[in-house]
Amino acid sequence: MLKPFKVALLWCFTIWVYLASYVTMISVGIFAFPAKWLLGKQRAHRYVYLPAFSSAITFAFVRVTVTKHPDFDPEETAVFMQNHVSVFDGPLATLAIPRAFVGLFNSWHFLVPGYGWFVKAAGGIGVPSGSGRLRSIISQAKDRGADGLSILAFPEGHRTRDGNVRDFRKGAFVMAREAELPVIPLCVRGMWEVESKRGWLIRPGHVEVYVGKPQRIDEYKERASLDRFVDNFRESHVAWVEKAATAEDMQSL
Repeated sequence: MLKPFKVALLWCFTIWVYLASYVTMISVGIFAFPAKWLLGKQRAHRYVYLPAFSSAITFAFVRVTVTKHPDFDPEETAVFMQNHVSVFDGPLATLAIPRAFVGLFNSWHFLVPGYGWFVKAAGGIGVPSGSGRLRSIISQAKDRGADGLSILAFPEGHRTRDGNVRDFRKGAFVMAREAELPVIPLCVRGMWEVESKRGWLIRPGHVEVYVGKPQRIDEYKERASLDRFVDNFRESHVAWVEKAATAEDMQSL
């Protein structure tokens, strides 16, 4: 058990990180839409949205190491599939994805003051409630792809509760297939120790990210074949997160 003094310090640190991050979001959110009009989508992402969004990682004193597969092409528009651990997963992705991208998340995120303005201006893909959800995100994904914007998705749907990789849902993969975008594994380990569902406290730490090779899924039209592809795709995340795979190991998967 942590000693009371250390717990108090961690609570002060946690409050600082959340407060500094939210103030940054509010400040940038106010200018988010004008930035897009003045700079254009690509430049607004590169010089305004992504640096501001990554600030949470900086405030939390998280050291990030990113390793990329030799076949990864930073200029290719794609759907990045990241295992979901923390509320800081999105900010972390800005340090691993070397191009403009938007997130895929529930539409209620747009209603959060500051953060919601920010992600809406950036062109985030909101998943509506009710029927027609898949059709909606496919349409939005096609639009973002046409604009040269990649997409970040969390196929588990929710953050892990034990640090391991949950089962992957198929919706984001169907979206990528119908939008004719390749999928790329974005494997993260170390974030569970920094911030996760196990508690509110934030701890400085080291996070390792592996960016895999792009994979086309246009041919997986049948449900059974897509299920097999998704299960195999998930194994790269399991290897990195649960089996401590090296970069060399990942290249052979």
